[in-house]
Amino acid sequence: MTMRRARFVGRSGLATLALAALAGAWGCASNEGRASEGAEEDRSSHEGHASASGDREAPPPQPTKSAEPPPAANGTGTIHGKVAFTGTRPTPTPLKRDQDPFCARTAMNDEQVVVNDDATLRNVIVHLTKGVTGNYPAPSAHALVEQHDCMYRPRAQAIVAGQTLEIKNGDQTLHNVHTYQGTETLFNRAQIAGSPAIEREITDYEGVMTLKCDVHGWMAAFILVSNHPFFATTGEDGSFTIQNVPVGTYTIESWHEKLGRKTQEVTVTRDGTAEVNLSYAGTESGT
Repeated sequence: MTMRRARFVGRSGLATLALAALAGAWGCASNEGRASEGAEEDRSSHEGHASASGDREAPPPQPTKSAEPPPAANGTGTIHGKVAFTGTRPTPTPLKRDQDPFCARTAMNDEQVVVNDDATLRNVIVHLTKGVTGNYPAPSAHALVEQHDCMYRPRAQAIVAGQTLEIKNGDQTLHNVHTYQGTETLFNRAQIAGSPAIEREITDYEGVMTLKCDVHGWMAAFILVSNHPFFATTGEDGSFTIQNVPVGTYTIESWHEKLGRKTQEVTVTRDGTAEVNLSYAGTESGT
């Protein structure tokens, strides 16, 4: 208590000395100003006005990340492409779901690698990595995961950090939503049939989250948490489109749960569409 008071008094003393020095300086400046010629006063007044005007026209100081100006000042463009599968198409493998009578009603195949009829790859998350600048707030719309026919839908998607994840159980059976960051549990909640949705705001993580079900071991979903909205996921035709990308050069990355990552450089021009073609042979591994 005594030390805090001493510091406060010390600051008061310094403040008093500073005010005295400022008053003396002001008095000297005032005397010199009165001794100056009228023309000098006019010139000083004009310069002071010009300086103030210049301050208003000058750009603001370097902002913090949360206050950065929109990075799309030079315009935006679109990135479009496909993810091809060039290897041997895997043979569909039926899942063993007999342990739960509700799940057993609907036959499902393993979905780790899903190749479309046009030899493209499904469930690939494509997103920008290097080159993205600016601060992008999370959208107010929730990112939805549904448990339907004892499968997570969608299986792969991306969200913006800070966005709310909403998980629903549309099945007439018990599920358990076990969410991982690597091997570490983020949250683990049982969800009975007809129960309210689980809602979690994902704020403190960037990377790929994994959703599993402790009741049904075949269930899996993957969510890439990004600090920007420039991403897409391939569907039934293996294509992706990323819109409103600020003009610039970026590294674009594809991520697949079993076949890992591929990267490529892409340049976006104003109102243009950059075409990107990525491919997997089916022999890759890693996440």
